[in-house]
Amino acid sequence: MPFYLTAGIYPLYISVPGLFLALSFNLAATYWLASTLLRPVALRVLKRMRINLPQVTAKNDRIFNVFLRVSGLPYSMQNYTAAVAGSSFPTYMLVGVPVQLGTAIAFMLMGNSLIEGRLGMFLAGIALLIVMGAVIRRTRKHLEKRKLARAGLTTEREPDPDSLAAD
Repeated sequence: MPFYLTAGIYPLYISVPGLFLALSFNLAATYWLASTLLRPVALRVLKRMRINLPQVTAKNDRIFNVFLRVSGLPYSMQNYTAAVAGSSFPTYMLVGVPVQLGTAIAFMLMGNSLIEGRLGMFLAGIALLIVMGAVIRRTRKHLEKRKLARAGLTTEREPDPDSLAAD
């Protein structure tokens, strides 16, 4: 993350596309590395530690990636986990790039504001982090409700029988 702050030394019209290209390349290289060269080693280590990765299929690929991106794991761990688990490359990129790019842009805005002395830009970076945090939190709650609904449970409270009798 600290390197995102230094992206602010360039104008925004250079920094934002540069961040997009750098993150896209980083994610693609990580995917290739984790899904080819490192996959057998990672699977052996996980097996030795008795850790099972979920089976990623075409049906659950997108939800797996969304869940992974809102899990709170460090980005590098998210990237390697998705690739080793067998996520498809297009889904991996379509879910991973926007999440990581949002964070990168927020930190880059804060770095740029420190260099240029613009408080408004710093506050915009913080606001973007807050909005992303709220979206991630809301997505987590939505996924949890879906999970409970599939299990036949509900998060809604049962109505109080005494309040029903009064009506």
